Amino acid sequence: MNRRFFINNFITTTIFTAIFSQKAKAEEFVDTENKKYENDDQTLNPKQVNLRSSNAWKKDIYAGQQSLEERLKETSSIFDFIEKKEEIYQLKNILGQEIDVSKAFDAAVASGAKSLFFPPVPGIYTLGNMRLAVPLGFLIHGYCRKPYVIEGDESFNNIGSVIRLAKGAEYIFPASSHIKCRGIVFDGRNRKKPFINNNGQVRGGLLEDCGLYRFLIGVGSYSYTSMFIIRCSISDNVHGIYNLIDSKVIDSVINANKGRGVNLLKGANNNIFINVRNEWNEKENYYSYGSKQNIVSGEMSDRSGLSNFVASNGGSWLISNHIVKRSGRHSDSKSTDSSHFKLSGKNSKIFLSNVLTSTGLDDDGKGVASPAYVISTTKSSIDNVINATGCDLTGSENKAINDQSNNLIKNIICCLGIDDSINSGIYQYTNGKMHIGKIIDNIEIKGNSSLSILHKQTDIEHDTLTFPSRRKIEIIGFNETTNLPIYYYIPIIIQKIEEKITLMILKDKIDCYPDKFWGITIKITIAINRQNNIKINIENNDDDTYKVSSALTNNA
Repeated sequence: MNRRFFINNFITTTIFTAIFSQKAKAEEFVDTENKKYENDDQTLNPKQVNLRSSNAWKKDIYAGQQSLEERLKETSSIFDFIEKKEEIYQLKNILGQEIDVSKAFDAAVASGAKSLFFPPVPGIYTLGNMRLAVPLGFLIHGYCRKPYVIEGDESFNNIGSVIRLAKGAEYIFPASSHIKCRGIVFDGRNRKKPFINNNGQVRGGLLEDCGLYRFLIGVGSYSYTSMFIIRCSISDNVHGIYNLIDSKVIDSVINANKGRGVNLLKGANNNIFINVRNEWNEKENYYSYGSKQNIVSGEMSDRSGLSNFVASNGGSWLISNHIVKRSGRHSDSKSTDSSHFKLSGKNSKIFLSNVLTSTGLDDDGKGVASPAYVISTTKSSIDNVINATGCDLTGSENKAINDQSNNLIKNIICCLGIDDSINSGIYQYTNGKMHIGKIIDNIEIKGNSSLSILHKQTDIEHDTLTFPSRRKIEIIGFNETTNLPIYYYIPIIIQKIEEKITLMILKDKIDCYPDKFWGITIKITIAINRQNNIKINIENNDDDTYKVSSALTNNA
């Protein structure tokens, strides 16, 4: 800017007018001075500005080495592109007034702007009729307060920068848009459309300090979505989060959605939820159907309508330092849905570490105390796994485990509410007692008959040379007619030298009851094969039927 011209014009028009007694003489002096500096305009420094130029505020003012026009592209406001002054007035002054700014948004993208600011106003911005996709790296930002629950349109009054899906629109942002938003509350209006409308995988999105309400899907799309979600509130949608992949959700709230809080299907893998509160959803808080390797760490899951966590058809959850409360508020007390953790299908897995569970009623003391179970499986479940270490699993109204499949693989140790229980691997635990391999139970030995049982142990199968191993065979049961107990404890020594395996019975250390029953009424022979499996033949010479179980232990 020509500083001399500006100062001269200011002085001559304000001061010299007062000095000259006649107005005509004053005006003549001013005109003379102006003509003097008009001639100087032709020799202005290129970086100086002629304020009378129509492009003065675009191309002639510089911030460092870039023009004001380029500088404004970095910090554009939606108001810069709204054509009607009355629409800006309504947004700034009329509470809840909806103004469609789709055309202005298109103009901002077309201008080459790098970001777009939505000032906090009493009114509501609406979007949904744009032609241009949001380009990579484009930031949409504002300031907002995120409501916890939504009662209606009035819940969005006076909370700052609110963008609502335009009436009749299919989406807020066009397909293939790259979503990067900060400090904006988004409202889907009627839960009929997802926030992100894309049939292809969206990658690299960011939602920070945002709210997502009343969408079909709060975060996610018809396909997979990769997003970073930080300090967001996701509430009152059908599903809060759907089919995220390789995503992080941090310090956020997922609350009161009409379906599931988190709904991950096959292929939506490798997500992490850190310090996320997920509660009061009508169905499950966290649901995985074939979605693997998802991590939940910190904070709390509370008062889900059905089970809090579900792993189905190969899905898996890794849960640590987490509180799980009052699950299954809509479930029948006999249903597997009345549980904190539910497994179904095949090869589903839940891993727990430092997890605390509890039961309870609604906040107002009403409703049903739930859940009935800590862990449950469905009848059709196959090879599902629950692994728990250092947890409080006392949070059930009925019992800790409802294993309708009867084949749940358990690795539970050092947990309150459940005795150490490991039924896989070599060294296993049942009711807090260690044994080798599985306990063979519910063996029915009918009168005047015989049968064989086999204990498999693999710990020395592949060794060529071992020190002797002490074991004990424990057979315990009862007479089905008299209900009198019987037991037979047989200490043995097993040794393998190269390919030869030997078994020695320590007869003088056998413990049995009744004394003269074993060896006469019931005879037992024991052998070991090359695969290190112990075969026990039991012969019943009595008319009565006996029911027994057999365990191989390590405490001979």
